[in-house]
Amino acid sequence: MVNEGEIMKKVLGILISLLVMASLVQIRVAEAALEDITIGGDIRIRGVYTENITDLNDDTRNNNDIDEAQFFRHRTRVFVKGEAEGGFTGYVRAVAEPRWGTGNDISNGYGWTEHILFDNSYIEAKDFFGTPLTLKIGRQDLIYGEGFLILDGTPNDGSRTIYFDAIKVTGALGDTSIDVFTAKIDEGPDGGTKTEMNDQDLYGIYVTNKSIPNHKIEAYCFHKEKRDRNADTYEIALLESKYEDEGVELGTDPNSKYYPIQKHEQEDGTYTYKNYMLLPKRRTTVIGARFTGNIIDNISYGIELAKQFGKISYEADYLYDPSDPNSTVSVDVTLDQEAFGGYAHLTYAIPTAIKPRLKAGVYYTSGDDQESDKYEAWDGFFSDWPKYSELATYTNYDGLSSRTVDPEEGTWSNFTIYELQASIKPIEKMMVTATYLYLLANEENGNGNGTERGHLPKVKVAYQFSDKVSGHLLGEYFKPGAYYPNDSNDDAIFARFQMMYKF
Repeated sequence: MVNEGEIMKKVLGILISLLVMASLVQIRVAEAALEDITIGGDIRIRGVYTENITDLNDDTRNNNDIDEAQFFRHRTRVFVKGEAEGGFTGYVRAVAEPRWGTGNDISNGYGWTEHILFDNSYIEAKDFFGTPLTLKIGRQDLIYGEGFLILDGTPNDGSRTIYFDAIKVTGALGDTSIDVFTAKIDEGPDGGTKTEMNDQDLYGIYVTNKSIPNHKIEAYCFHKEKRDRNADTYEIALLESKYEDEGVELGTDPNSKYYPIQKHEQEDGTYTYKNYMLLPKRRTTVIGARFTGNIIDNISYGIELAKQFGKISYEADYLYDPSDPNSTVSVDVTLDQEAFGGYAHLTYAIPTAIKPRLKAGVYYTSGDDQESDKYEAWDGFFSDWPKYSELATYTNYDGLSSRTVDPEEGTWSNFTIYELQASIKPIEKMMVTATYLYLLANEENGNGNGTERGHLPKVKVAYQFSDKVSGHLLGEYFKPGAYYPNDSNDDAIFARFQMMYKF
Protein backbone atom coordinates (compact mmCIF):
# COMPACT_ATOMS: atom_id res chain seq x y z
CA MET A 1 0.00 0.00 0.00
CA VAL A 2 1.30 3.45 -0.90
CA ASN A 3 2.30 5.51 2.12
CA GLU A 4 1.28 9.13 1.60
CA GLY A 5 3.75 10.33 4.21
CA GLU A 6 6.70 8.61 2.56
CA ILE A 7 5.76 10.02 -0.86
CA MET A 8 5.51 13.50 0.58
CA LYS A 9 8.89 13.14 2.30
CA LYS A 10 10.60 12.05 -0.91
CA VAL A 11 9.01 14.78 -3.06
CA LEU A 12 9.85 17.50 -0.56
CA GLY A 13 13.35 16.15 -0.08
CA ILE A 14 14.07 16.21 -3.82
CA LEU A 15 12.62 19.71 -4.29
CA ILE A 16 14.48 21.21 -1.35
CA SER A 17 17.76 19.49 -2.26
CA LEU A 18 17.61 20.88 -5.80
CA LEU A 19 16.83 24.37 -4.57
CA VAL A 20 19.62 24.31 -1.99
CA MET A 21 22.16 23.13 -4.57
CA ALA A 22 21.02 25.84 -6.98
CA SER A 23 21.47 28.50 -4.32
CA LEU A 24 24.95 27.26 -3.45
CA VAL A 25 25.97 27.69 -7.07
CA GLN A 26 25.00 31.34 -6.86
CA ILE A 27 26.41 32.18 -3.43
CA ARG A 28 29.93 33.58 -3.53
CA VAL A 29 30.45 34.62 0.04
CA ALA A 30 33.97 35.88 -0.49
CA GLU A 31 32.76 38.41 -3.02
CA ALA A 32 29.70 39.61 -1.11
CA ALA A 33 30.32 42.95 0.57
CA LEU A 34 28.34 43.71 3.71
CA GLU A 35 26.00 46.62 3.12
CA ASP A 36 24.29 46.94 6.51
CA ILE A 37 24.62 45.53 10.02
CA THR A 38 21.90 45.85 12.66
CA ILE A 39 22.31 44.98 16.35
CA GLY A 40 19.32 44.77 18.65
CA GLY A 41 17.37 42.64 21.06
CA ASP A 42 15.00 42.70 23.99
CA ILE A 43 14.90 42.21 27.74
CA ARG A 44 11.81 40.58 29.26
CA ILE A 45 11.20 40.15 32.99
CA ARG A 46 8.26 38.12 34.23
CA GLY A 47 7.07 37.48 37.76
CA VAL A 48 4.87 34.39 38.07
CA TYR A 49 2.62 33.07 40.85
CA THR A 50 1.01 29.62 40.56
CA GLU A 51 -1.28 27.61 42.78
CA ASN A 52 -2.47 24.04 42.10
CA ILE A 53 -1.83 24.36 38.37
CA THR A 54 -0.53 20.80 37.82
CA ASP A 55 -2.42 18.59 40.29
CA LEU A 56 -5.50 20.71 41.21
CA ASN A 57 -5.09 19.55 44.81
CA ASP A 58 -4.82 21.86 47.82
CA ASP A 59 -3.38 19.08 49.99
CA THR A 60 -0.36 18.17 47.89
CA ARG A 61 2.46 19.91 46.13
CA ASN A 62 3.67 18.45 42.89
CA ASN A 63 7.32 17.38 42.93
CA ASN A 64 8.22 19.60 39.98
CA ASP A 65 7.74 22.67 42.23
CA ILE A 66 5.83 24.56 39.57
CA ASP A 67 2.53 23.44 41.10
CA GLU A 68 2.73 26.14 43.78
CA ALA A 69 5.47 28.69 43.25
CA GLN A 70 6.49 32.32 43.03
CA PHE A 71 9.37 32.94 40.69
CA PHE A 72 10.93 35.28 38.14
CA ARG A 73 11.91 34.64 34.53
CA HIS A 74 14.51 36.99 33.06
CA ARG A 75 14.88 36.52 29.31
CA THR A 76 17.52 38.45 27.37
CA ARG A 77 17.91 38.19 23.60
CA VAL A 78 20.54 39.87 21.43
CA PHE A 79 20.64 39.64 17.66
CA VAL A 80 23.00 40.64 14.86
CA LYS A 81 21.64 41.01 11.35
CA GLY A 82 23.82 41.57 8.31
CA GLU A 83 22.82 42.21 4.72
CA ALA A 84 25.05 41.60 1.70
CA GLU A 85 24.99 42.18 -2.03
CA GLY A 86 22.84 39.85 -4.05
CA GLY A 87 19.90 39.79 -1.62
CA PHE A 88 21.62 37.79 1.14
CA THR A 89 20.84 38.21 4.83
CA GLY A 90 22.51 36.60 7.82
CA TYR A 91 20.81 36.60 11.22
CA VAL A 92 22.06 35.33 14.58
CA ARG A 93 20.28 35.65 17.92
CA ALA A 94 21.46 34.50 21.35
CA VAL A 95 19.10 33.98 24.30
CA ALA A 96 19.28 33.19 28.00
CA GLU A 97 16.48 33.04 30.55
CA PRO A 98 17.61 32.49 34.14
CA ARG A 99 14.87 31.78 36.66
CA TRP A 100 14.84 32.22 40.39
CA GLY A 101 12.31 32.03 43.20
CA THR A 102 10.64 29.51 45.51
CA GLY A 103 10.92 25.81 44.75
CA ASN A 104 13.94 23.55 44.57
CA ASP A 105 14.01 23.16 40.80
CA ILE A 106 12.85 26.54 39.50
CA SER A 107 16.34 27.57 38.38
CA ASN A 108 17.55 24.08 37.44
CA GLY A 109 18.91 24.24 33.89
CA TYR A 110 18.03 27.91 33.49
CA GLY A 111 21.08 29.78 34.74
CA TRP A 112 22.96 32.44 32.81
CA THR A 113 25.86 30.14 32.00
CA GLU A 114 23.97 26.83 31.77
CA HIS A 115 21.87 27.64 28.72
CA ILE A 116 23.00 30.60 26.74
CA LEU A 117 22.05 29.35 23.30
CA PHE A 118 21.44 30.49 19.75
CA ASP A 119 17.71 30.29 19.12
CA ASN A 120 18.04 31.81 15.64
CA SER A 121 20.93 31.42 13.21
CA TYR A 122 20.14 31.42 9.51
CA ILE A 123 21.05 32.65 6.04
CA GLU A 124 18.33 34.00 3.77
CA ALA A 125 18.75 34.41 0.01
CA LYS A 126 16.14 36.40 -1.93
CA ASP A 127 15.54 35.98 -5.67
CA PHE A 128 18.32 33.45 -5.78
CA PHE A 129 19.45 31.97 -9.10
CA GLY A 130 17.36 34.60 -10.89
CA THR A 131 14.06 33.13 -9.70
CA PRO A 132 11.28 34.68 -7.59
CA LEU A 133 12.16 32.29 -4.77
CA THR A 134 13.53 32.98 -1.29
CA LEU A 135 15.63 30.38 0.50
CA LYS A 136 16.07 30.38 4.27
CA ILE A 137 18.44 27.83 5.83
CA GLY A 138 19.23 27.36 9.52
CA ARG A 139 17.67 27.78 12.93
CA GLN A 140 14.54 29.89 12.55
CA ASP A 141 11.03 30.46 13.88
CA LEU A 142 8.12 28.94 11.94
CA ILE A 143 4.63 30.31 12.61
CA TYR A 144 1.63 29.55 10.43
CA GLY A 145 -1.84 31.00 10.89
CA GLU A 146 -2.83 31.35 14.53
CA GLY A 147 -0.37 28.66 15.61
CA PHE A 148 -3.06 25.97 15.54
CA LEU A 149 -0.47 23.42 14.37
CA ILE A 150 2.91 25.08 13.81
CA LEU A 151 4.40 27.64 16.20
CA ASP A 152 6.57 26.18 18.97
CA GLY A 153 9.39 23.81 18.00
CA THR A 154 10.77 23.73 21.56
CA PRO A 155 7.86 23.02 23.92
CA ASN A 156 8.29 22.74 27.67
CA ASP A 157 10.82 25.57 28.00
CA GLY A 158 8.08 28.15 28.24
CA SER A 159 8.38 30.98 25.75
CA ARG A 160 12.16 31.18 26.01
CA THR A 161 12.56 29.71 22.51
CA ILE A 162 10.29 28.42 19.74
CA TYR A 163 12.81 27.61 17.01
CA PHE A 164 13.06 24.91 14.34
CA ASP A 165 16.22 23.76 12.55
CA ALA A 166 14.79 24.13 9.08
CA ILE A 167 15.16 24.70 5.38
CA LYS A 168 12.36 26.80 3.89
CA VAL A 169 11.74 27.91 0.32
CA THR A 170 9.14 30.60 -0.41
CA GLY A 171 7.78 31.46 -3.83
CA ALA A 172 5.14 33.93 -5.00
CA LEU A 173 3.02 34.17 -8.10
CA GLY A 174 0.51 36.99 -8.24
CA ASP A 175 -1.76 36.83 -5.19
CA THR A 176 -0.49 33.38 -4.17
CA SER A 177 2.56 32.47 -2.10
CA ILE A 178 3.85 28.99 -1.32
CA ASP A 179 6.15 27.80 1.48
CA VAL A 180 7.88 24.43 1.21
CA PHE A 181 9.94 23.40 4.22
CA THR A 182 11.52 20.62 6.21
CA ALA A 183 12.68 20.78 9.83
CA LYS A 184 14.51 18.67 12.37
CA ILE A 185 13.36 18.73 15.98
CA ASP A 186 15.47 17.43 18.88
CA GLU A 187 18.20 15.41 17.21
CA GLY A 188 19.56 14.17 20.55
CA PRO A 189 18.45 13.65 24.15
CA ASP A 190 19.07 17.29 25.04
CA GLY A 191 18.69 19.23 21.83
CA GLY A 192 19.75 22.36 23.67
CA THR A 193 16.44 22.66 25.48
CA LYS A 194 15.70 19.38 27.29
CA THR A 195 12.24 19.38 25.75
CA GLU A 196 10.73 16.17 24.37
CA MET A 197 14.09 14.41 24.08
CA ASN A 198 13.20 12.43 20.97
CA ASP A 199 13.96 12.56 17.28
CA GLN A 200 11.35 14.18 15.02
CA ASP A 201 11.19 15.33 11.41
CA LEU A 202 8.67 17.79 10.00
CA TYR A 203 7.74 18.37 6.34
CA GLY A 204 5.26 20.91 5.06
CA ILE A 205 3.63 22.81 2.22
CA TYR A 206 1.70 25.99 3.00
CA VAL A 207 -0.21 27.98 0.36
CA THR A 208 -1.65 31.48 0.91
CA ASN A 209 -3.99 33.22 -1.51
CA LYS A 210 -5.18 36.86 -1.27
CA SER A 211 -7.01 37.19 -4.57
CA ILE A 212 -10.34 38.03 -2.87
CA PRO A 213 -10.24 41.57 -1.41
CA ASN A 214 -10.36 41.64 2.42
CA HIS A 215 -10.12 37.85 2.63
CA LYS A 216 -7.30 35.34 2.87
CA ILE A 217 -7.40 31.63 2.08
CA GLU A 218 -4.67 29.30 3.30
CA ALA A 219 -4.25 25.57 2.61
CA TYR A 220 -1.59 23.23 3.94
CA CYS A 221 -0.27 19.72 4.29
CA PHE A 222 2.13 18.81 7.11
CA HIS A 223 3.78 15.48 7.86
CA LYS A 224 5.55 14.52 11.09
CA GLU A 225 7.80 11.55 11.84
CA LYS A 226 8.32 10.91 15.54
CA ARG A 227 10.60 7.98 16.29
CA ASP A 228 10.35 5.69 19.28
CA ARG A 229 13.33 5.42 21.59
CA ASN A 230 14.39 3.75 24.82
CA ALA A 231 15.29 5.76 27.87
CA ASP A 232 18.85 7.02 27.70
CA THR A 233 21.39 7.71 30.45
CA TYR A 234 20.08 11.25 30.95
CA GLU A 235 16.50 10.07 31.50
CA ILE A 236 17.52 7.22 33.79
CA ALA A 237 19.40 9.72 35.96
CA LEU A 238 16.30 11.90 36.15
CA LEU A 239 14.14 8.95 37.12
CA GLU A 240 16.62 7.79 39.76
CA SER A 241 16.44 11.25 41.30
CA LYS A 242 12.64 11.22 41.18
CA TYR A 243 12.40 7.89 42.96
CA GLU A 244 14.97 8.83 45.57
CA ASP A 245 12.97 11.95 46.37
CA GLU A 246 9.89 9.78 46.91
CA GLY A 247 11.78 7.27 49.05
CA VAL A 248 11.42 4.45 46.52
CA GLU A 249 14.36 2.45 45.25
CA LEU A 250 14.80 2.42 41.50
CA GLY A 251 13.09 -0.53 39.87
CA THR A 252 10.77 -1.52 42.73
CA ASP A 253 7.56 0.40 42.11
CA PRO A 254 5.11 -1.84 40.20
CA ASN A 255 2.32 0.77 40.27
CA SER A 256 4.13 3.61 38.57
CA LYS A 257 1.96 4.78 35.67
CA TYR A 258 4.34 7.09 33.85
CA TYR A 259 7.62 5.30 34.55
CA PRO A 260 6.98 1.54 34.28
CA ILE A 261 9.70 -0.99 34.94
CA GLN A 262 11.38 -2.90 32.15
CA LYS A 263 12.97 -6.31 32.66
CA HIS A 264 16.38 -7.06 31.07
CA GLU A 265 17.59 -10.68 30.95
CA GLN A 266 21.36 -11.04 31.45
CA GLU A 267 23.66 -13.65 29.90
CA ASP A 268 23.82 -15.61 33.17
CA GLY A 269 20.01 -15.93 33.28
CA THR A 270 19.47 -13.30 35.96
CA TYR A 271 17.44 -10.14 35.49
CA THR A 272 18.00 -6.46 36.00
CA TYR A 273 15.25 -3.87 36.09
CA LYS A 274 15.19 -0.36 34.70
CA ASN A 275 12.66 2.39 34.55
CA TYR A 276 11.53 2.83 30.99
CA MET A 277 10.05 5.91 29.37
CA LEU A 278 8.03 4.76 26.39
CA LEU A 279 8.04 7.09 23.38
CA PRO A 280 5.90 5.56 20.63
CA LYS A 281 6.68 5.87 16.97
CA ARG A 282 4.22 8.26 15.33
CA ARG A 283 3.72 8.97 11.65
CA THR A 284 1.08 11.66 11.18
CA THR A 285 -0.13 13.68 8.20
CA VAL A 286 -2.54 16.60 8.45
CA ILE A 287 -4.39 18.41 5.66
CA GLY A 288 -6.24 21.62 6.40
CA ALA A 289 -7.42 25.05 5.37
CA ARG A 290 -7.82 28.44 7.07
CA PHE A 291 -10.10 31.32 6.10
CA THR A 292 -9.84 34.85 7.50
CA GLY A 293 -11.17 38.26 6.57
CA ASN A 294 -13.83 40.88 7.13
CA ILE A 295 -17.54 40.19 6.65
CA ILE A 296 -18.18 43.92 6.84
CA ASP A 297 -15.90 46.76 7.95
CA ASN A 298 -16.19 46.10 11.70
CA ILE A 299 -16.75 42.33 11.79
CA SER A 300 -13.88 39.91 11.16
CA TYR A 301 -13.81 36.14 11.18
CA GLY A 302 -11.40 33.23 11.40
CA ILE A 303 -12.10 29.60 10.49
CA GLU A 304 -9.69 26.67 10.34
CA LEU A 305 -10.49 23.00 9.69
CA ALA A 306 -8.02 20.10 9.55
CA LYS A 307 -8.05 16.32 9.20
CA GLN A 308 -5.29 14.03 10.47
CA PHE A 309 -4.39 10.47 9.57
CA GLY A 310 -1.44 8.22 10.27
CA LYS A 311 -0.13 5.36 12.39
CA ILE A 312 1.13 4.96 15.96
CA SER A 313 3.14 1.97 17.15
CA TYR A 314 4.80 1.05 20.43
CA GLU A 315 6.16 -2.04 22.10
CA ALA A 316 7.75 -2.92 25.45
CA ASP A 317 7.82 -5.53 28.21
CA TYR A 318 6.64 -4.36 31.63
CA LEU A 319 7.36 -5.95 35.01
CA TYR A 320 4.42 -5.81 37.39
CA ASP A 321 5.86 -7.80 40.30
CA PRO A 322 9.60 -7.19 40.91
CA SER A 323 9.84 -10.39 42.98
CA ASP A 324 8.75 -12.54 40.04
CA PRO A 325 11.03 -12.25 36.96
CA ASN A 326 8.36 -13.90 34.80
CA SER A 327 5.51 -11.51 35.57
CA THR A 328 5.84 -9.39 32.43
CA VAL A 329 3.18 -8.11 30.12
CA SER A 330 4.23 -7.54 26.53
CA VAL A 331 2.87 -4.52 24.69
CA ASP A 332 3.07 -4.49 20.89
CA VAL A 333 0.45 -2.27 19.33
CA THR A 334 -0.05 -0.49 16.02
CA LEU A 335 -2.99 1.89 15.70
CA ASP A 336 -4.41 3.76 12.74
CA GLN A 337 -4.93 7.42 13.56
CA GLU A 338 -7.87 9.52 12.41
CA ALA A 339 -8.43 12.87 14.10
CA PHE A 340 -10.13 16.17 13.45
CA GLY A 341 -9.65 19.71 14.71
CA GLY A 342 -10.81 23.20 13.95
CA TYR A 343 -12.18 26.47 15.20
CA ALA A 344 -14.35 29.43 14.26
CA HIS A 345 -14.52 32.89 15.78
CA LEU A 346 -16.10 36.28 15.10
CA THR A 347 -14.83 39.66 16.30
CA TYR A 348 -16.87 42.86 16.35
CA ALA A 349 -14.90 46.12 16.65
CA ILE A 350 -17.13 49.00 17.77
CA PRO A 351 -15.94 52.30 16.27
CA THR A 352 -15.86 54.48 19.40
CA ALA A 353 -13.11 56.32 21.30
CA ILE A 354 -12.36 53.44 23.72
CA LYS A 355 -12.27 50.93 20.82
CA PRO A 356 -14.32 48.10 22.38
CA ARG A 357 -14.05 44.69 20.74
CA LEU A 358 -16.30 41.68 21.29
CA LYS A 359 -15.24 38.19 20.31
CA ALA A 360 -16.98 34.80 20.38
CA GLY A 361 -15.38 31.55 19.35
CA VAL A 362 -15.48 27.77 19.55
CA TYR A 363 -12.41 25.52 19.33
CA TYR A 364 -12.49 21.75 18.82
CA THR A 365 -9.92 18.95 18.87
CA SER A 366 -11.01 15.32 18.84
CA GLY A 367 -10.34 12.95 21.71
CA ASP A 368 -9.52 9.25 21.80
CA ASP A 369 -12.25 6.66 22.30
CA GLN A 370 -10.27 4.04 24.20
CA GLU A 371 -12.70 1.28 23.24
CA SER A 372 -12.16 1.73 19.51
CA ASP A 373 -9.43 0.09 17.43
CA LYS A 374 -8.30 3.51 16.14
CA TYR A 375 -6.53 6.42 17.77
CA GLU A 376 -8.75 9.50 17.38
CA ALA A 377 -6.96 12.02 19.60
CA TRP A 378 -5.79 15.23 17.96
CA ASP A 379 -2.03 15.53 17.50
CA GLY A 380 -1.08 19.13 18.23
CA PHE A 381 2.08 18.84 16.10
CA PHE A 382 4.02 21.90 17.32
CA SER A 383 1.29 23.96 18.96
CA ASP A 384 1.92 23.05 22.59
CA TRP A 385 1.82 26.67 23.72
CA PRO A 386 -0.75 28.55 25.83
CA LYS A 387 -2.84 29.86 22.96
CA TYR A 388 -6.06 29.68 24.99
CA SER A 389 -4.79 29.71 28.57
CA GLU A 390 -1.51 29.74 30.47
CA LEU A 391 -3.01 27.84 33.39
CA ALA A 392 -4.82 25.10 31.48
CA THR A 393 -1.70 23.97 29.60
CA TYR A 394 -0.35 22.32 32.76
CA THR A 395 -3.22 19.80 32.96
CA ASN A 396 -3.35 18.98 29.22
CA TYR A 397 -2.26 15.58 27.93
CA ASP A 398 -2.86 13.86 24.64
CA GLY A 399 -4.77 10.58 24.31
CA LEU A 400 -1.66 8.46 24.62
CA SER A 401 -1.65 9.08 28.37
CA SER A 402 -4.38 6.44 28.65
CA ARG A 403 -3.03 4.00 26.02
CA THR A 404 0.67 4.20 26.82
CA VAL A 405 2.94 5.88 29.34
CA ASP A 406 3.81 8.79 27.04
CA PRO A 407 1.53 11.66 28.01
CA GLU A 408 2.49 14.62 25.85
CA GLU A 409 2.02 17.55 28.20
CA GLY A 410 0.57 20.83 26.97
CA THR A 411 -1.22 19.32 23.99
CA TRP A 412 -4.65 20.81 23.24
CA SER A 413 -6.24 17.44 22.51
CA ASN A 414 -9.75 16.24 23.42
CA PHE A 415 -11.14 19.74 23.85
CA THR A 416 -14.19 21.77 23.04
CA ILE A 417 -13.65 25.34 24.21
CA TYR A 418 -16.28 28.05 24.12
CA GLU A 419 -14.81 31.54 24.31
CA LEU A 420 -16.33 34.93 25.08
CA GLN A 421 -14.03 37.95 25.12
CA ALA A 422 -14.37 41.70 25.52
CA SER A 423 -11.63 44.33 25.32
CA ILE A 424 -11.45 48.11 25.61
CA LYS A 425 -8.85 50.90 25.56
CA PRO A 426 -9.84 53.07 28.54
CA ILE A 427 -6.85 55.30 27.84
CA GLU A 428 -4.66 55.67 24.80
CA LYS A 429 -1.84 53.30 25.79
CA MET A 430 -3.82 50.74 27.80
CA MET A 431 -5.72 47.66 26.65
CA VAL A 432 -7.95 45.70 29.07
CA THR A 433 -9.12 42.25 27.93
CA ALA A 434 -11.52 39.98 29.83
CA THR A 435 -12.02 36.41 28.62
CA TYR A 436 -14.26 33.57 29.75
CA LEU A 437 -13.55 29.98 28.65
CA TYR A 438 -15.86 27.02 29.16
CA LEU A 439 -13.81 23.85 28.66
CA LEU A 440 -15.20 20.42 27.83
CA ALA A 441 -13.69 17.04 26.95
CA ASN A 442 -15.08 15.30 23.88
CA GLU A 443 -14.26 11.87 25.30
CA GLU A 444 -14.77 10.85 28.91
CA ASN A 445 -11.22 9.54 29.42
CA GLY A 446 -10.17 11.58 32.45
CA ASN A 447 -9.84 10.31 36.01
CA GLY A 448 -13.17 11.83 36.98
CA ASN A 449 -16.68 10.81 35.98
CA GLY A 450 -17.65 13.41 33.42
CA THR A 451 -16.65 15.50 30.42
CA GLU A 452 -16.78 18.99 31.94
CA ARG A 453 -13.22 20.25 32.33
CA GLY A 454 -14.28 23.47 33.97
CA HIS A 455 -14.66 27.25 33.88
CA LEU A 456 -11.74 29.60 33.31
CA PRO A 457 -12.09 33.39 33.49
CA LYS A 458 -9.01 35.55 32.90
CA VAL A 459 -8.14 39.24 32.72
CA LYS A 460 -5.17 40.92 31.04
CA VAL A 461 -4.19 44.58 31.36
CA ALA A 462 -1.52 45.66 28.86
CA TYR A 463 0.20 49.04 28.76
CA GLN A 464 2.51 50.51 26.12
CA PHE A 465 4.80 52.90 28.01
CA SER A 466 6.68 53.89 24.84
CA ASP A 467 7.62 52.46 21.47
CA LYS A 468 10.31 50.39 23.24
CA VAL A 469 8.83 49.62 26.67
CA SER A 470 5.66 47.63 27.37
CA GLY A 471 4.16 45.62 30.21
CA HIS A 472 1.14 43.65 31.28
CA LEU A 473 -0.66 42.04 34.20
CA LEU A 474 -2.39 38.67 33.68
CA GLY A 475 -4.62 36.72 36.03
CA GLU A 476 -6.34 33.37 35.43
CA TYR A 477 -8.65 31.35 37.68
CA PHE A 478 -9.72 27.75 37.00
CA LYS A 479 -12.72 26.01 38.55
CA PRO A 480 -12.37 22.31 37.62
CA GLY A 481 -15.32 20.16 36.61
CA ALA A 482 -16.22 16.47 36.79
CA TYR A 483 -13.54 15.48 34.24
CA TYR A 484 -11.13 15.56 37.18
CA PRO A 485 -11.42 13.25 40.22
CA ASN A 486 -12.69 14.49 43.60
CA ASP A 487 -9.21 14.42 45.15
CA SER A 488 -7.83 16.61 42.34
CA ASN A 489 -10.66 19.05 41.84
CA ASP A 490 -9.56 22.16 43.70
CA ASP A 491 -9.40 25.65 42.24
CA ALA A 492 -6.19 26.82 40.55
CA ILE A 493 -4.62 30.25 40.01
CA PHE A 494 -2.07 31.62 37.59
CA ALA A 495 -0.87 35.23 37.81
CA ARG A 496 1.91 37.08 36.00
CA PHE A 497 3.36 40.51 35.45
CA GLN A 498 5.68 41.38 32.58
CA MET A 499 7.99 44.25 31.65
CA MET A 500 9.71 44.27 28.26
CA TYR A 501 12.27 46.59 26.73
CA LYS A 502 13.27 46.40 23.07
CA PHE A 503 16.49 47.91 21.75
